[in-house]
Amino acid sequence: MKKNKIIIFLLIIILMLSCGHEKNNKTISSQIKGTEKFISKELVTLVWATHENYYESASLNNNLEVWNEIQRKTNVKIKWDVLPSSQYDYEMQMRLITNNNLLDLVVVPNYDPTPYGQAGILIPLEGLIEKYAPNIKKVFLKYPSSKELMTSADGHIYGLSSIIEGSMDTLQPTFAIRKDWLQKLHLNEPESIEDWVKVLKAFRDKDPNGNGINDEVPFCSNPFYFSEAFGLQLMSGSDYIVKNGQVKYQWAEPNMKEFLIFANKLYKERLIDENYLGLTRQIIKSKVINNKVGVFVTYPDWIISWQKKLQLTNCNEATYIPILPPKGLNAERTLDTTNIIDKRFSGITKKCKNPIIAIKFLDYLWSNEGQRYMAWGIENKTYIIENGIPKFTKYVIYNKDGLGVSDVLRTVGAWPTIPWVQQREQYIQMLSILPNFENYHIMIKPILKEPFPMLLANKNEQEKLIKIETDITNYKNCIINEFIIGKEPINNFDKYINILNNMGLKEVISIKQAQYDRYIKSINK
Repeated sequence: MKKNKIIIFLLIIILMLSCGHEKNNKTISSQIKGTEKFISKELVTLVWATHENYYESASLNNNLEVWNEIQRKTNVKIKWDVLPSSQYDYEMQMRLITNNNLLDLVVVPNYDPTPYGQAGILIPLEGLIEKYAPNIKKVFLKYPSSKELMTSADGHIYGLSSIIEGSMDTLQPTFAIRKDWLQKLHLNEPESIEDWVKVLKAFRDKDPNGNGINDEVPFCSNPFYFSEAFGLQLMSGSDYIVKNGQVKYQWAEPNMKEFLIFANKLYKERLIDENYLGLTRQIIKSKVINNKVGVFVTYPDWIISWQKKLQLTNCNEATYIPILPPKGLNAERTLDTTNIIDKRFSGITKKCKNPIIAIKFLDYLWSNEGQRYMAWGIENKTYIIENGIPKFTKYVIYNKDGLGVSDVLRTVGAWPTIPWVQQREQYIQMLSILPNFENYHIMIKPILKEPFPMLLANKNEQEKLIKIETDITNYKNCIINEFIIGKEPINNFDKYINILNNMGLKEVISIKQAQYDRYIKSINK
């Protein structure tokens, strides 16, 4: 894999040196002048590369109802080029940098569209947005920080991303604990780290599922979810945090060592799943439904859905309730919020023959009507309108197949893997399905903590980061896991820090600080 990353880096650098925007911008300018209307009389087909539908049984290529309706409204047909998420980033990255089989639109691999834009593979969108995308402009006015985060340091927008800003306090990974197990074992809901260890040990030792077998998994999620109690945000999606305006690499912070000691204790004492790194949504779901899991962390929608299936198949008294994360050493609690935009950008490639149609199609998806399709699905099937407000139907809430709300919506093509504007009202309705969750967003609001913003690099920064950051991340991922499972002694933590510094960590932090300062300046204008 390291060899592949080096090859990828070299190819990107070659493209960045050999390609530019000038030719591409001339092409776009000529098309703008000669184009008056969005939809031609003939059906227009755009090919869009993206991750396969997150509900695997409903492929985007299955003529899903939402996309049939959108085609009818826009006269634009989307032909999907999809790959499973596990394969997508690497395979699409190779296609982009080798100019092999480029499509009209593409979900950018590895999150950052900047290098592909600066190499001329993706076209700048801001000029097209200004002239042809009033709905995108309207959304940017409503969520100005989102626009800033989609704008690269060179001033160009190379891709659009889903906007989460309006629903940030309702869409958090949630600690879910078996209330019936706590009651059976006469335990209170845990608060401090010590409380949590006590409860997890009881789940491990006292057979709360009552089958006479020591098969319970006390905590069936990544131990990094406990990092907030140690002043870290390891599940925030960023390696960096900010303290008093200074960017820090949190995997090298002094309190990281204390967290690793705790995580090693959880692993050594079998309080977490021994294969925590290999846990997938489907694996956790299977263990939950089979009455084996005391605590896990995921989105409320899935918790509600899996509890239904658990009650129907294995234990009708099983009840999961949301619970706040453990208090830290200073008795405070924090919980990461999501970033205000999603990491998955979609851009228009230089091979797109109809960039104006492509941007107008993206603009339609962010119109009021397009947002309704993306978020709510099909009227009178997945939602109805009451007093001007969309409401989920019984088909969604009481789905006969036991699917959660998000998966039901994905069966018709809503909640896609491309950019859409998420709806706060949806999440409020989802939480209200079960009484235990309806006030969850109120419960967590006081402890929410913003993650490090997702920042886009300029050309010079990108070249340096590709060289240094990839190797640092690969080394960190390996050694951190070895600390947790005990393969690497925690006494070698200082040695680990020295290796990171020798690999160029200080230069990376300096670049991130410059990016962060730039972002703060832009939003404070």
